[in-house]
Amino acid sequence: MPSKSGLMYYITVTREVDAPIGELWGLVAGFGAEKAWYPGAKSVSLAGFGIGSIRTFSYVYPSWPKKDEEYSFSEELTECSAPKYSMTFRVCRPDYPDMVAFGTTALTSLGPNKTRFDWKC
Repeated sequence: MPSKSGLMYYITVTREVDAPIGELWGLVAGFGAEKAWYPGAKSVSLAGFGIGSIRTFSYVYPSWPKKDEEYSFSEELTECSAPKYSMTFRVCRPDYPDMVAFGTTALTSLGPNKTRFDWKC
């Protein structure tokens, strides 16, 4: 599905979480703090703060077919909207230096204690 900027999303992951949107946003909006909740995050470091900051993941695949394989990649925060509970970031992978890829994380309230988490890349 094309995004508003004309880019194409290739992967979408959606989960429903039994928590209020504000509680989940408090965890997800911590750009650079993903080790607390991101499956496979071995370590995450952050350079800068806010728009333009860059987080670098050291990642271990948690499941097959690449289980236990490690790699690193970085993401630059390009947009953040607290009122919309969304963040957009540019993916920077050393194995694909010319790649232009963006991801978006967004939350939607489904009720007082249920939130939909969407990750698109």
